[in-house]
Amino acid sequence: MNEVHAFIQNFAGNLEDFQQINEFMKSQTHVMAANQSDTLRLIKNNTDAAKNSLIQLWLITSLYQNKSALHQFIDANDQIDLINNYFQNFVPLQVTTQNRKLYELATIFSELLISEKKAIYGINTLKNVIFKVRQNDEQVCGSLHKEFARLCIKAKCYQHSLIVIDHPVIQFKKNTSAMDILNYMYYKALIYTALKQFQNAIDCLKLVISFPCQLTHKIHLESYKKLILLNLLEKGQMPDIPKYTNVMLKHNLETSFACYRNLGSSYIGKDDKLFNEIIENNQEEFFKDKNYGLIKKLQKKYQRVRVKELSNTYLTLRYNLTDNKEIEDTLFEMINQDESQAKIDSQKEMISFIDSTSMTSASQQDDAKEAEYLTVIEELENQNQRIIKLMSNVQGLDKGLQLTKQFLQRNLNDRGGNSARDDSGGDMMM
Repeated sequence: MNEVHAFIQNFAGNLEDFQQINEFMKSQTHVMAANQSDTLRLIKNNTDAAKNSLIQLWLITSLYQNKSALHQFIDANDQIDLINNYFQNFVPLQVTTQNRKLYELATIFSELLISEKKAIYGINTLKNVIFKVRQNDEQVCGSLHKEFARLCIKAKCYQHSLIVIDHPVIQFKKNTSAMDILNYMYYKALIYTALKQFQNAIDCLKLVISFPCQLTHKIHLESYKKLILLNLLEKGQMPDIPKYTNVMLKHNLETSFACYRNLGSSYIGKDDKLFNEIIENNQEEFFKDKNYGLIKKLQKKYQRVRVKELSNTYLTLRYNLTDNKEIEDTLFEMINQDESQAKIDSQKEMISFIDSTSMTSASQQDDAKEAEYLTVIEELENQNQRIIKLMSNVQGLDKGLQLTKQFLQRNLNDRGGNSARDDSGGDMMM
């Protein structure tokens, strides 16, 4: 470790010779890994993440050559803080020759956060690292994008991930592996599925399947299972395997997953009994594949489609399901959303569908009567206003007339005392 310490001190004023730094640090990796306590001291006391980004990257990654021994010197939370500080302060230009190590450190960081159940604390950090190193929005940067998406899924922060993932993938930064891309696209599909953006999820899964490859990986198989379910949910049909899919992979996909393919066939063929039997008999496999949530969504959609079709055929129907509450809930939801008009008799297990056309006609007639009634009311109101105005004018004239008579009375009294008079021409006498 003395050589490493001396090298860092000698290069204190000239840390731009990246090639020489890489050659020396690579030759000393086993030494730094075997002396983790001294390596940690160099990181904390003798180097700076901003000034010595490349050297610190070598020092930190060397610690994880022996992960089991590292916990003797620094616990998981302090490791998270150490890497987080590096990511916040490193200079991308200094580490361009060691992108692979930067991606490696991102994977270590996310695994630590997930193991400590702190995934949410790394989302903003990795987002900022991506913004630092990428050249444009469409560029995938090694494992950085993959680990960012994984943390968002673990933390269930799906909406927050869109600022990074909601861009087409058309460029890849140097040292980005095929598995980095496949995993990133798969994670994107999971996020879009959680956000119910099924078409976007379908597009991502098709890219996973059609990505150039020589072998069939587990990610291809899992992607195709989800693709079947999402395509049934979104389009009501089995998906077509993309045109440019590897021939061997295409054959494997077309001949595997009998329960998924049978489920799709029963869904399309509207075989109620077989559809529910497949779900019931393969629950364990669906749970194992982490697809049971999608299966329940598909089952619910199937019920809605079948109820809507039956409502166009029958007026009254006995619907036998093992779970009557489930069909009731589906019907109530459809009624509340104006997708269907029906009455449910839970005791008799009977559904009475109401003709929406006749209801619409009756509703239109009621609306017409109400409009006619409102017109009459408005006319009466106008007539009342005219009568009130006329009465007001009459009262005004009467009051004026009375005042004139009073004036005449006083005038006559002044002239003739209490003698008899003829009031018929009072106005003319003036």
